[in-house]
Amino acid sequence: PCALGEFRSRARGDPGSKKIVGFPEHITSDIGSIGDFAAGSEVAFGTILQRSYAMLGARMHYGHPDMMQKCYMMQQGGVSKATKTLNLSEDIFAGMDFTLRGCGRTIRHCEYFHLAKGRDLGFNSVLGFFCKLSSGAGEQIITRQMFRLGQIFHLPECLTFYYAHVGYYVTQAFVSWSSPILVFTWLIVLCSDCEARSGSYRAFNHCPHEPAAASMANLLGTWFSWLMLMFLLITSFPLLFELWMERDFLYAVRRVGKQFLTLSPLHFIFQAKII
Repeated sequence: PCALGEFRSRARGDPGSKKIVGFPEHITSDIGSIGDFAAGSEVAFGTILQRSYAMLGARMHYGHPDMMQKCYMMQQGGVSKATKTLNLSEDIFAGMDFTLRGCGRTIRHCEYFHLAKGRDLGFNSVLGFFCKLSSGAGEQIITRQMFRLGQIFHLPECLTFYYAHVGYYVTQAFVSWSSPILVFTWLIVLCSDCEARSGSYRAFNHCPHEPAAASMANLLGTWFSWLMLMFLLITSFPLLFELWMERDFLYAVRRVGKQFLTLSPLHFIFQAKII
Protein backbone atom coordinates (compact mmCIF):
# COMPACT_ATOMS: atom_id res chain seq x y z
CA PRO A 1 0.00 0.00 0.00
CA CYS A 2 2.79 2.45 0.78
CA ALA A 3 4.50 1.78 -2.54
CA LEU A 4 1.28 2.18 -4.53
CA GLY A 5 0.51 5.32 -2.55
CA GLU A 6 3.56 6.94 -4.15
CA PHE A 7 1.56 7.15 -7.39
CA ARG A 8 -1.62 8.54 -5.84
CA SER A 9 -2.80 11.76 -7.49
CA ARG A 10 -5.05 14.28 -5.78
CA ALA A 11 -6.42 15.91 -8.92
CA ARG A 12 -6.85 15.01 -12.55
CA GLY A 13 -3.75 15.92 -14.50
CA ASP A 14 -1.67 16.23 -11.35
CA PRO A 15 1.95 15.44 -12.31
CA GLY A 16 2.54 13.86 -8.90
CA SER A 17 1.66 10.43 -10.29
CA LYS A 18 4.25 10.64 -13.07
CA LYS A 19 6.98 8.81 -11.22
CA ILE A 20 9.46 5.99 -11.21
CA VAL A 21 9.88 4.77 -7.65
CA GLY A 22 13.00 2.75 -6.93
CA PHE A 23 13.77 0.44 -4.01
CA PRO A 24 17.00 -1.20 -2.87
CA GLU A 25 17.73 -4.85 -3.56
CA HIS A 26 18.78 -7.47 -1.06
CA ILE A 27 20.90 -10.21 -2.65
CA THR A 28 19.95 -13.52 -1.06
CA SER A 29 22.56 -15.66 -2.87
CA ASP A 30 25.68 -14.18 -1.22
CA ILE A 31 27.34 -17.60 -0.85
CA GLY A 32 31.13 -17.84 -0.93
CA SER A 33 33.68 -15.08 -1.21
CA ILE A 34 32.82 -14.08 -4.79
CA GLY A 35 29.12 -13.96 -3.93
CA ASP A 36 29.82 -11.82 -0.89
CA PHE A 37 31.90 -9.37 -2.95
CA ALA A 38 29.18 -9.03 -5.59
CA ALA A 39 26.41 -8.78 -2.99
CA GLY A 40 28.34 -6.08 -1.13
CA SER A 41 28.69 -4.08 -4.36
CA GLU A 42 24.94 -4.42 -4.98
CA VAL A 43 24.17 -3.25 -1.43
CA ALA A 44 26.28 -0.10 -1.85
CA PHE A 45 24.91 0.61 -5.32
CA GLY A 46 21.27 0.00 -4.46
CA THR A 47 21.21 2.07 -1.27
CA ILE A 48 23.65 4.89 -0.62
CA LEU A 49 24.57 5.54 -4.26
CA GLN A 50 21.00 5.43 -5.58
CA ARG A 51 19.93 7.69 -2.72
CA SER A 52 22.60 10.20 -3.74
CA TYR A 53 21.70 10.00 -7.43
CA ALA A 54 18.04 10.64 -6.67
CA MET A 55 18.84 13.66 -4.50
CA LEU A 56 21.14 15.11 -7.17
CA GLY A 57 18.57 14.56 -9.94
CA ALA A 58 20.44 12.00 -12.04
CA ARG A 59 18.81 8.71 -11.06
CA MET A 60 17.36 6.65 -13.92
CA HIS A 61 15.57 3.32 -14.17
CA TYR A 62 17.66 0.35 -13.05
CA GLY A 63 15.56 -2.72 -13.70
CA HIS A 64 13.82 -5.05 -11.28
CA PRO A 65 13.50 -3.00 -8.06
CA ASP A 66 11.78 -0.03 -9.73
CA MET A 67 8.03 0.52 -10.00
CA MET A 68 6.58 2.65 -12.80
CA GLN A 69 3.28 4.27 -13.72
CA LYS A 70 2.10 2.02 -16.53
CA CYS A 71 -0.07 4.58 -18.35
CA TYR A 72 2.69 7.14 -18.70
CA MET A 73 5.23 4.53 -19.74
CA MET A 74 2.88 3.29 -22.46
CA GLN A 75 2.44 6.85 -23.72
CA GLN A 76 6.19 7.17 -24.29
CA GLY A 77 6.36 3.90 -26.23
CA GLY A 78 6.84 1.40 -23.40
CA VAL A 79 10.08 0.28 -21.83
CA SER A 80 11.40 -2.10 -24.50
CA LYS A 81 13.78 -1.21 -27.31
CA ALA A 82 14.19 -2.69 -30.76
CA THR A 83 17.95 -3.15 -31.05
CA LYS A 84 19.89 -5.34 -28.64
CA THR A 85 23.24 -3.78 -29.54
CA LEU A 86 22.65 -0.04 -29.27
CA ASN A 87 20.08 -0.49 -26.48
CA LEU A 88 21.97 -3.23 -24.65
CA SER A 89 21.12 -1.69 -21.25
CA GLU A 90 17.43 -1.36 -22.05
CA ASP A 91 16.36 -0.36 -18.54
CA ILE A 92 18.41 2.82 -18.48
CA PHE A 93 16.73 4.02 -21.68
CA ALA A 94 13.33 3.84 -20.02
CA GLY A 95 14.58 6.31 -17.40
CA MET A 96 16.16 8.53 -20.05
CA ASP A 97 12.98 8.72 -22.15
CA PHE A 98 10.94 9.28 -19.00
CA THR A 99 13.16 12.20 -17.95
CA LEU A 100 13.20 13.73 -21.43
CA ARG A 101 9.38 13.86 -21.50
CA GLY A 102 9.42 16.40 -18.66
CA CYS A 103 6.01 17.71 -17.53
CA GLY A 104 6.63 17.12 -13.83
CA ARG A 105 8.00 13.60 -14.13
CA THR A 106 10.15 12.57 -11.17
CA ILE A 107 12.26 9.56 -10.22
CA ARG A 108 12.34 8.79 -6.50
CA HIS A 109 14.23 6.38 -4.31
CA CYS A 110 12.49 4.94 -1.22
CA GLU A 111 13.90 2.53 1.32
CA TYR A 112 11.06 1.46 3.56
CA PHE A 113 11.37 -2.08 2.20
CA HIS A 114 13.94 -4.06 0.24
CA LEU A 115 13.32 -6.39 -2.67
CA ALA A 116 14.93 -9.82 -2.51
CA LYS A 117 16.94 -11.03 -5.47
CA GLY A 118 18.90 -14.18 -6.16
CA ARG A 119 21.19 -14.92 -9.07
CA ASP A 120 24.25 -16.88 -10.09
CA LEU A 121 27.26 -15.30 -8.41
CA GLY A 122 30.12 -17.35 -9.75
CA PHE A 123 33.38 -15.76 -10.84
CA ASN A 124 32.63 -15.92 -14.57
CA SER A 125 29.02 -14.84 -14.07
CA VAL A 126 29.97 -11.75 -12.05
CA LEU A 127 32.64 -10.66 -14.52
CA GLY A 128 30.32 -11.36 -17.44
CA PHE A 129 27.62 -9.22 -15.85
CA PHE A 130 29.99 -6.27 -15.43
CA CYS A 131 31.22 -6.76 -18.98
CA LYS A 132 27.61 -6.41 -20.16
CA LEU A 133 27.17 -3.24 -18.08
CA SER A 134 30.31 -1.64 -19.49
CA SER A 135 29.33 -2.58 -23.06
CA GLY A 136 25.90 -1.04 -22.50
CA ALA A 137 27.47 2.14 -21.13
CA GLY A 138 29.67 2.38 -24.20
CA GLU A 139 26.64 2.08 -26.48
CA GLN A 140 24.80 4.77 -24.51
CA ILE A 141 27.35 7.41 -25.52
CA ILE A 142 26.26 7.41 -29.17
CA THR A 143 22.51 7.60 -28.51
CA ARG A 144 20.34 10.66 -29.00
CA GLN A 145 18.93 10.29 -25.46
CA MET A 146 22.38 10.85 -23.96
CA PHE A 147 22.97 13.84 -26.25
CA ARG A 148 19.68 15.49 -25.35
CA LEU A 149 20.09 14.91 -21.61
CA GLY A 150 23.49 16.55 -21.81
CA GLN A 151 21.81 19.61 -23.33
CA ILE A 152 19.00 20.01 -20.80
CA PHE A 153 20.75 19.03 -17.54
CA HIS A 154 22.27 21.69 -15.35
CA LEU A 155 25.94 21.29 -14.45
CA PRO A 156 25.46 19.44 -11.09
CA GLU A 157 22.94 17.03 -12.65
CA CYS A 158 25.11 16.55 -15.73
CA LEU A 159 28.20 15.71 -13.69
CA THR A 160 26.25 13.31 -11.50
CA PHE A 161 24.71 11.63 -14.54
CA TYR A 162 28.14 11.33 -16.15
CA TYR A 163 29.90 9.78 -13.16
CA ALA A 164 26.93 7.52 -12.38
CA HIS A 165 27.04 5.94 -15.83
CA VAL A 166 29.77 6.13 -18.47
CA GLY A 167 32.09 8.29 -16.35
CA TYR A 168 32.66 5.42 -13.92
CA TYR A 169 34.03 3.19 -16.68
CA VAL A 170 36.13 6.01 -18.18
CA THR A 171 37.67 6.61 -14.75
CA GLN A 172 38.47 2.91 -14.39
CA ALA A 173 40.23 3.03 -17.77
CA PHE A 174 42.27 6.09 -16.72
CA VAL A 175 43.28 4.43 -13.45
CA SER A 176 44.30 1.29 -15.35
CA TRP A 177 46.39 3.25 -17.85
CA SER A 178 47.95 5.73 -15.43
CA SER A 179 50.36 3.33 -13.71
CA PRO A 180 52.12 1.92 -16.83
CA ILE A 181 52.20 5.38 -18.46
CA LEU A 182 53.80 6.92 -15.37
CA VAL A 183 56.37 4.14 -15.04
CA PHE A 184 57.18 4.26 -18.75
CA THR A 185 57.57 8.06 -18.67
CA TRP A 186 60.02 7.98 -15.78
CA LEU A 187 61.85 5.06 -17.38
CA ILE A 188 62.52 7.26 -20.41
CA VAL A 189 63.75 10.05 -18.11
CA LEU A 190 66.10 7.71 -16.24
CA CYS A 191 67.43 6.17 -19.45
CA SER A 192 68.30 9.64 -20.79
CA ASP A 193 71.15 10.01 -18.25
CA CYS A 194 69.41 12.66 -16.13
CA GLU A 195 72.25 12.70 -13.55
CA ALA A 196 74.72 14.14 -16.02
CA ARG A 197 72.37 16.27 -18.11
CA SER A 198 70.09 17.85 -15.49
CA GLY A 199 71.52 20.32 -12.97
CA SER A 200 68.22 20.47 -11.10
CA TYR A 201 68.55 16.79 -10.18
CA ARG A 202 71.92 17.39 -8.55
CA ALA A 203 70.61 20.48 -6.76
CA PHE A 204 67.61 18.76 -5.19
CA ASN A 205 69.17 15.35 -4.51
CA HIS A 206 70.05 15.05 -0.83
CA CYS A 207 72.29 12.01 -1.46
CA PRO A 208 74.77 12.97 -4.20
CA HIS A 209 76.13 9.44 -4.55
CA GLU A 210 72.67 7.85 -4.93
CA PRO A 211 71.79 7.04 -8.55
CA ALA A 212 68.68 8.57 -10.11
CA ALA A 213 66.98 5.19 -10.51
CA ALA A 214 67.21 4.49 -6.76
CA SER A 215 65.90 7.96 -5.89
CA MET A 216 62.94 7.61 -8.25
CA ALA A 217 62.18 4.08 -7.02
CA ASN A 218 62.08 5.31 -3.41
CA LEU A 219 59.88 8.25 -4.36
CA LEU A 220 57.36 6.20 -6.35
CA GLY A 221 57.38 3.44 -3.75
CA THR A 222 56.55 5.90 -0.97
CA TRP A 223 53.80 7.60 -2.95
CA PHE A 224 52.04 4.58 -4.35
CA SER A 225 52.23 2.43 -1.24
CA TRP A 226 50.15 5.00 0.66
CA LEU A 227 47.99 5.90 -2.33
CA MET A 228 47.11 2.26 -2.96
CA LEU A 229 46.14 1.73 0.67
CA MET A 230 44.04 4.90 0.71
CA PHE A 231 42.39 3.94 -2.59
CA LEU A 232 41.37 0.51 -1.29
CA LEU A 233 40.00 1.98 1.95
CA ILE A 234 38.06 4.77 0.24
CA THR A 235 36.41 2.42 -2.24
CA SER A 236 35.07 0.35 0.67
CA PHE A 237 33.62 3.35 2.53
CA PRO A 238 30.13 3.30 0.88
CA LEU A 239 29.55 -0.31 1.96
CA LEU A 240 31.05 0.32 5.41
CA PHE A 241 28.86 3.34 6.17
CA GLU A 242 25.71 1.76 4.77
CA LEU A 243 26.13 -1.39 6.88
CA TRP A 244 26.95 0.79 9.87
CA MET A 245 23.68 2.69 9.38
CA GLU A 246 21.56 -0.43 8.76
CA ARG A 247 23.09 -2.79 11.35
CA ASP A 248 25.89 -1.61 13.63
CA PHE A 249 29.52 -0.56 13.48
CA LEU A 250 31.01 -3.90 14.55
CA TYR A 251 29.06 -5.83 11.90
CA ALA A 252 30.18 -3.38 9.21
CA VAL A 253 33.84 -3.62 10.25
CA ARG A 254 33.67 -7.44 10.41
CA ARG A 255 32.14 -7.78 6.95
CA VAL A 256 34.49 -5.31 5.27
CA GLY A 257 37.48 -6.77 7.10
CA LYS A 258 36.47 -10.28 6.04
CA GLN A 259 36.34 -9.14 2.43
CA PHE A 260 39.86 -7.71 2.67
CA LEU A 261 41.16 -10.91 4.26
CA THR A 262 39.62 -12.98 1.46
CA LEU A 263 41.41 -10.83 -1.15
CA SER A 264 38.53 -8.71 -2.38
CA PRO A 265 40.99 -6.14 -3.88
CA LEU A 266 42.29 -8.87 -6.19
CA HIS A 267 38.76 -9.62 -7.37
CA PHE A 268 38.02 -5.96 -8.04
CA ILE A 269 41.29 -5.63 -9.99
CA PHE A 270 40.04 -8.39 -12.32
CA GLN A 271 36.69 -6.62 -12.49
CA ALA A 272 38.30 -3.28 -13.37
CA LYS A 273 40.30 -4.91 -16.16
CA ILE A 274 37.19 -6.59 -17.57
CA ILE A 275 35.15 -3.40 -17.77
